[in-house]
Amino acid sequence: MRIAAVSDVHYPRFFNRFEKALESFHGDIDLFIMAGDMVCRGRVEDYGVVLDVLKGVFGKCRLIGIFGNEEYEERVDRLRDLYPEVVWLDDEELVIGNTCFVGTRGSLQEPTPWQFRNVAGIRERYRRRELAIAKMLEAAMRRGLRTVLVSHYAPTYITLDGEKPSIWKYLGSKRMERLITKVGVDVVIHGHAHGSRRTEGVINSTRVYNVALPATGKITLIDLEVKRGLLEYI
Repeated sequence: MRIAAVSDVHYPRFFNRFEKALESFHGDIDLFIMAGDMVCRGRVEDYGVVLDVLKGVFGKCRLIGIFGNEEYEERVDRLRDLYPEVVWLDDEELVIGNTCFVGTRGSLQEPTPWQFRNVAGIRERYRRRELAIAKMLEAAMRRGLRTVLVSHYAPTYITLDGEKPSIWKYLGSKRMERLITKVGVDVVIHGHAHGSRRTEGVINSTRVYNVALPATGKITLIDLEVKRGLLEYI
């Protein structure tokens, strides 16, 4: 399975960069993943512009979308209604062949000051989300499925290098990293970290990709292939 992924287009802020990244992308893919913050400030109607450009390049390729902090929670139903061609995953799973995709906004090590002030029970919300993600991943592993976690927030610190260390706790989560290690996830895809200089890493045998467009400057290609009975990443 060949996956293309990107996040943090923040239309219209980085849209020109997005178009250039699409123009320079070559090869066929099976799936395109949008890992959150594709628009700004909950402007869900702008998502259609992003999708039109994608469809012009990849045709009828299957699309998966998750929600970032800019796709406001109160606009989620509107996004689902306007763009049914996207499989939206909000603490949900999708199985394609032998691969289980779990999509989520993710969790932060510490809620941001804004979240503390404006989101009641945010710490408990993150804990419940972490438990739900763990259950889905563990169930997929028991079924013998390959697992791909797609999170907007970084579920590790290893791909935050380049951001100020003092704000890592507001960009990602070490608790999620421990979950990944415990479960043995195959691939992790995330966004949110615009200033990252290290956009790929490894947690034990788990490959991690930060696909935030401001950090990568490209569409990230991830090839999954099974050889000699072992999962390899090319």
